[in-house]
Amino acid sequence: MKAGTSSIVGPSGPKPNGDVVYHTALYDHEVFRYRAGATEQLTSTADSLLNTFAVTDGINVVFTRGNSLSLGTAARHRAVLRRADGVEVELAGPRAQQPNYAVENGWAVFDLFDVGGVAQLYVRAPDGTITQATHATSSARIVALGPNGELAYESGGRRYVVVAPYTGTPVDIGSAWKHTYDEGRMEWRGGSLYAFLGRSAFVVSY
Repeated sequence: MKAGTSSIVGPSGPKPNGDVVYHTALYDHEVFRYRAGATEQLTSTADSLLNTFAVTDGINVVFTRGNSLSLGTAARHRAVLRRADGVEVELAGPRAQQPNYAVENGWAVFDLFDVGGVAQLYVRAPDGTITQATHATSSARIVALGPNGELAYESGGRRYVVVAPYTGTPVDIGSAWKHTYDEGRMEWRGGSLYAFLGRSAFVVSY
């Protein structure tokens, strides 16, 4: 079960409105949303397609849609965003690599590979505008997404923050340390970015 504003590398809790999204693990692999005491099926695709790794911010839902390996086909993954009105928008794919993405307050970030094979991060604003947020020389990985499109990411062993409209120079906030759900995690709370190390939380300046 995945929910919240993290990239698919780690889960977070349900949103303030109580939304939780998840995918079924047997047979159908469809995405569901639990909201206000009721469960709604959000996807309905052929058995050859697997809808997995769903995240939500209580507005949009983003998930991976891929081919079933059991059918003998090469895996081809797509990152799909389901808007609040139910319309699906493909963000990335098809490709062999598992996409990375996160959602927060109507914003979504996802990765695409440039002509040199380097993963760059793109941000979709609440109005649907998509902007390339990174121009890294080594692949960028999502660390955290803020309520106004602020983006923390890792590249080349360092962590950076860049803010909308992503035209400024990314701020180097230090070395990229171990990142699991409990160690090295970062997230925005309100307008502040926090880094979590063990049982301690630190405000990160940028």
